[in-house]
Formats: sequence, structure tokens, C-alpha cells
Amino acid sequence: MMQLYVETLHQMELLFKINIFYLIHSINTLAKESIKLLKFRILQNIIPYKKNKIKLLIILDKF
Repeated sequence: MMQLYVETLHQMELLFKINIFYLIHSINTLAKESIKLLKFRILQNIIPYKKNKIKLLIILDKF
């Protein structure tokens, strides 16, 4: 967690924007990694069913 001494309102606004950007970036990264993991887990479970695997790959590629 960042703790900085803020002298002006402008600095406070900038720090707030940086924190919001960092939060959004972190959530976005987490979502992308979760989708990758979910795709991997689904494909791992579907391997025995080859007919469904092709359909599933087409659907997953849309993400």
C-alpha cells in the first residue's frame, strides 16, 4: 500500500487517479488470468469428448 505525503489538492487528485488506474489494471489482469485458467480447466475435462472439444474451442476463442 502506498503512503505518500500530499501537499496540494492537485497531488491528491493525481494520486487518486493513479490508485484507480492501478486497481482497474489489477482487476483486468486477474480477469484475464482467470479466463485462461478456466479455458485450460474446461479443455482438460473435455479431452475425452473429441466431438464436443471442437465446438467448445470455437466458443472459448470468442473470449
